Amino acid sequence: MNTLKKIHNYLYGLSVIKYILIITVSAYILILSIAAVLSNTSLASDTTYSISSNILIEYLSGVIISPITETFLFQMAIIIFLRDLVGIKNIAIQIIISALAFGILHLPYGIIHAVTAFIMGLILAYSYIIYEKKGMHPYWVVVIIHSLSNLISISLMLL
Repeated sequence: MNTLKKIHNYLYGLSVIKYILIITVSAYILILSIAAVLSNTSLASDTTYSISSNILIEYLSGVIISPITETFLFQMAIIIFLRDLVGIKNIAIQIIISALAFGILHLPYGIIHAVTAFIMGLILAYSYIIYEKKGMHPYWVVVIIHSLSNLISISLMLL
């Protein structure tokens, strides 16, 4: 637990730009590692995601539209709903519920995609809460992290 506190303090002290870059790269490395491990299991046959033939639509959807709408629904709205309307003050519970909803949204793309989306959901919800606590509006920080992550994913799938 002490290590997590040190990581949290380090991340909390970063400037917005450094935070976005470090979180995006770290999240992507973590998610690629988890996906690689899971792809060696029976879950690998469950992957159904493919890039559409219209690359422009894929980028617009994945890099702009999805991050804007998903951040609003799965980080901002869920966290505010849980905290302000339901009265759940425990940050860990807010993060986990937000991430579960985010992972479930991605279930149609396969189990591996849903698991990695859950992990990304943890990171995005944590980022939302951290920047809210810093007194900044966290929405755009989370949108940028999500957009960059999707940009990397879509670009790599096109290689």
